[in-house]
Amino acid sequence: MEFLLRKQYLDKLIFCINKDFIKIITGIRRCGKSKLLEQFYEYLKTEYSNKAKIIFINFDNLENEKLLDREELKKYIDKQINKQKKVFLLLDEIQNVKNFETLILHYYQSKNIDIYLTGSNSHMLSKQIASRFTGRDLQIKIWPFSFAEFYAFKKEKDKKLAFNDFINFGGMPGLISLNEEKAFQSNVKSIIDSILNRDLIPYFDIKNTALIEKLIKYVFSNIGNVFSALNIKNYFLTNRIYKTISTQTIEKYLNYLIDGYILLKCDRYDIKGKENLKTLYKFYVTDVGMKNSLIRQKINEGRGDNLENIVYLDLLRRHYCVNYGTFQYKDSFLKTTVIKEIDFVCQNPETTLYIQVCDDISKESVLNRELEPFKSIKDGRKILLNNSEINSMIDGVEIIEIKKWLLQNE
Repeated sequence: MEFLLRKQYLDKLIFCINKDFIKIITGIRRCGKSKLLEQFYEYLKTEYSNKAKIIFINFDNLENEKLLDREELKKYIDKQINKQKKVFLLLDEIQNVKNFETLILHYYQSKNIDIYLTGSNSHMLSKQIASRFTGRDLQIKIWPFSFAEFYAFKKEKDKKLAFNDFINFGGMPGLISLNEEKAFQSNVKSIIDSILNRDLIPYFDIKNTALIEKLIKYVFSNIGNVFSALNIKNYFLTNRIYKTISTQTIEKYLNYLIDGYILLKCDRYDIKGKENLKTLYKFYVTDVGMKNSLIRQKINEGRGDNLENIVYLDLLRRHYCVNYGTFQYKDSFLKTTVIKEIDFVCQNPETTLYIQVCDDISKESVLNRELEPFKSIKDGRKILLNNSEINSMIDGVEIIEIKKWLLQNE
């Protein structure tokens, strides 16, 4: 099977060389963590083979079955270590070794050993890592393919066709070769089932498994909408899905789905007050193919939601702090307070972006609707991303074709 060199993540690992942390590659199941560690191993062999000892062990490989015993693993590593020489220790699927944490901390004390790990989410949830390694870890989070990676991998010259595939099937590296829809859906379901049954349910001792499955479907059906635990509770009660349920339980289960890398929470930002607000939030999914498969949408349904989700993911990949924005103003004609919303307020130390996302802005009324919220914003860079292949500038707002923006390196 052909693999794409994921340079942006490989560069992060290279940058982390000799940094005094246990480096841990994290991300949703099947997003390519093990393959990235293999690519890093190949880089180290090229650049450091004469200067360091490089130990790479994949614990899913039957040839390494003996090393699943922690004491045997220690003996194996100790035999290869030269205390006078730099050591790179790369351990793939480390969770297969029982009580691996104490062994990792043992080697961490040796300043000439540089440690890199991958493991299943059930053992590598961020909260678990924090408690096990108490600030000694550095997490490198990787995502499913961006559109730029998807386009490079598929080698489809027609960007429009490639983007339509990306909207519908997403960018999970292990799945994008599946051109048959039923096979794709079956594999996506398998990933979600694994996250629930092998990661979240046993670790958090979840009793109400039906609730967590219903929450996934509800959120996936309402991507980009404003949420609160209370309005989810009211939906379940009004539709007689549950006779009784608490907001605390809903909030707890939603946080489990965030911990399992299924959901991403987007908080609210007050544009005028320049502060984050704790009430109301939106959810996006780590890969749109998961959403499309699970809620059984027909091809090309929910395109607007998918586009918004795709943009949100790309902003996170570009290391922005991303919220959705709201502001209030008094409408003198209606004599009432009006609340307006911006899809994304994106901040980093250098700049602030205000972004609207719309599938089709070919109608003047739709274009004006999407431009309207920008009129009250006086700072930052304002961008309207669209799938109508329109590129222009109107009243200080950059109108950019979404495919073009996604293929840019920012």
